[in-house]
Amino acid sequence: MESEKFNILYVDDEEDNLRIFKASFRREFNVFTAVNTSIAKEILQSNDIQLIISDQRMPDKTGVEFLEETIADFPDVIRIILTAFSDTTDIIRAVNKVGIYRYLTKPWDIDDLMMTIKSAVNNFGLKRQNKNLIVNLQQINEELLHANEDLKKRNQELDEYVYRISHEVRAPISSIMGLFYLLKNHEDHDNLAITQTYLKLIEESISKLDIFIRSVLQYSATKNFEQQIEEIDFHKVIEDCLDEFFPQGTSGKIKISKEIHAEVTFFSDVSLLMTIFRNLLENAIKYAKPNEQNSISVLVKTDENKVSIRFADEGIGIPFLYQEKVFDMFYRGNDEANGSGLGLYIVKMALSKLNGSIRLESEENVGTTFFLEIPNSKA
Repeated sequence: MESEKFNILYVDDEEDNLRIFKASFRREFNVFTAVNTSIAKEILQSNDIQLIISDQRMPDKTGVEFLEETIADFPDVIRIILTAFSDTTDIIRAVNKVGIYRYLTKPWDIDDLMMTIKSAVNNFGLKRQNKNLIVNLQQINEELLHANEDLKKRNQELDEYVYRISHEVRAPISSIMGLFYLLKNHEDHDNLAITQTYLKLIEESISKLDIFIRSVLQYSATKNFEQQIEEIDFHKVIEDCLDEFFPQGTSGKIKISKEIHAEVTFFSDVSLLMTIFRNLLENAIKYAKPNEQNSISVLVKTDENKVSIRFADEGIGIPFLYQEKVFDMFYRGNDEANGSGLGLYIVKMALSKLNGSIRLESEENVGTTFFLEIPNSKA
């Protein structure tokens, strides 16, 4: 620590001693003086004092008593006490208890006191550096603990990811190979119906594999995506998503309704928003009630701070037991659905990149409603 920034408080009931001390040391240090311990405490409360020099014998209390009172509130302050020869035995007993750095006899010698103060300056600097190092080490240790926990979680996710990919890819490939074997070796080669059945099953397996591969590619693209913020036209975003699924217009089994209130200009990443709407739409179509007309409704409201989106369907719904799991990677609540188990996980990941949130309400055989909020990047 630079000496000109070092603040010293000298406490002595003899005002002549205070004047002499200040005159002797004010050029090299910021000197504060107090004629009693009450004034000294006020100075300590309102100034960053690094060193206290206190006389031992004072009318209101001894220097040791005063210095002991400062330990709780000012633990890092260096403490020096001035004493007469007759007090040295009591002072020595108090050194360990109070943590006194040095004791000097009165009358003090300027050169001796200067040397002691400069030693205290170095000691205080070392104590502060050590304290900062300890704080930094504690912070680094906490960061390492968090990093290790995060790494452990990522490794578990990676293991699960690799296992599920290998399983989901091998299953349809094994099915295709088995069907090809049956197709090749069935005895009635002229039976067109059997051939068509096998070919249809092969097509379904290839389709399942294609859906899974596309989902994995979409997951990878979303995970590593870098945002590009621009003004969002929600009408266009939703229409483009609908065109992907219904290039010839919606079928009689699916009725789509949308209501958009975008009086406030909204800024976000259009690709991530498309990913969110696309997967929600695909999920609603996938889990629609079979052999019934299904409705899907989208409500969008923007304000200065966010967009609120309600995406509702009238599909088969999600049992309450599974509602907390539907956003997990590779989770499929229905084994009959031809999906990858990545759709809603990708939705949540895309929302995370946009600092958004999602929750759902669902009832079996009634439908599912998703509630999304995404901050306006302009705000």
